[in-house]
Amino acid sequence: MSNKYGLGYLPDDAGVQYPSHHGLVAAGPPTLDTADHIPYRSGTVYQNGVGECVAAWLKRAVQLWQSLNGFESDDMISATFSYGVGRALAYAGVNPDDAPPLVDLGSKPSLVLLGAQQVGVVLEDHYPDPGSATWDTSSVNARPTPDALVKAYDFRGLEFSDVIRGAWGFKESIRACMVRRQPVGFSLFVDSRIFDNTGEIVTAIDRNDPDGGGHMVGVLDASREDFVVLDNWWSLPGVSDWGLLLGNEHGPAGAWRMAWPLLERSIIQCLAVKAVPFLARKVA
Repeated sequence: MSNKYGLGYLPDDAGVQYPSHHGLVAAGPPTLDTADHIPYRSGTVYQNGVGECVAAWLKRAVQLWQSLNGFESDDMISATFSYGVGRALAYAGVNPDDAPPLVDLGSKPSLVLLGAQQVGVVLEDHYPDPGSATWDTSSVNARPTPDALVKAYDFRGLEFSDVIRGAWGFKESIRACMVRRQPVGFSLFVDSRIFDNTGEIVTAIDRNDPDGGGHMVGVLDASREDFVVLDNWWSLPGVSDWGLLLGNEHGPAGAWRMAWPLLERSIIQCLAVKAVPFLARKVA
């Protein structure tokens, strides 16, 4: 990747469509007072230079959804597994012997999400991520093995929606999902100033920065009027200090802040996730 932290967002193919978030909003009234998911965040999501930011966001979104909806668990899904499944899905129908090898150049949200929905998810304990002491770098471009697939939890109930910019911008649309306990994430171009962020509110992005690129982040707190608190996958205590200065005052370690006007201009793709509890597959 172009920086030590890792990026990895690739735009979906033309013609890919998601249901609108309006279905989530219509399903029921708000059950949270504010669009703040920080109290429900737990566990570590760390990218370590790998291009799995989309799968890292899914990992955090699943953890948040389960905690928000009464299924809190110490287990977290493997982003590396979902990253591999999403890239392999691009060659569905191709003889495995003829398919090109996987490369660490990022992934498309539609394929990562469909992969989780159709193939399932595996826990990080069984398929370690970059933040794990047992992580093996060779797993990044390895196709999921039959042994790993056997350990997959059924995630066919996973739903994902396109968060549509409303008449008042993305702010109200994002908040409408979050107060209904649905985690939200979005893609944007990030520049090297964000790589060097130490806690200040991000108010500008240089879209011509040759070291920048597409990235997927999560929304942690959309309740404030002047800035939004975002989750990221670049911080691991004792290893990577990115964003740790922010942790004590406005959010957990590794979170960062962006001014709402910049967020409104920067979003490439905004998605909401409705996950499911972990359900072991039935063996016939």
